[in-house]
Amino acid sequence: MENLPATTPIVPISAASIPSPAALLPLANLAAALSDAMRWRILMALAEGEPLMVNELATRLGASSSLISKHLGRMRKMGVVEQVRGRLYRIPPAYLPKRGLVDFGHCQIPTAV
Repeated sequence: MENLPATTPIVPISAASIPSPAALLPLANLAAALSDAMRWRILMALAEGEPLMVNELATRLGASSSLISKHLGRMRKMGVVEQVRGRLYRIPPAYLPKRGLVDFGHCQIPTAV
């Protein structure tokens, strides 16, 4: 059986490089972000559109602040979230075209049930 890398390579991008609502997040970044259950839960919490602090996310998700911080750091490097106004995190507005929908270009993820 072929040996696969332990981690998915991340393509670094900056917030300034996200061009428009129909922007394409590098597919490797999107796959890495969505492949972890905790990152998926963080994404769904932030998809509500309100920027949140690490402690708020930790409380909502029942996880430690250090675990949430670690995942947010990876997600920020992937371009899936951005840090604004100090310690607040959010999904870049370019990926939130309307309430209840996250659009990363390769896929649209409805967040409202």
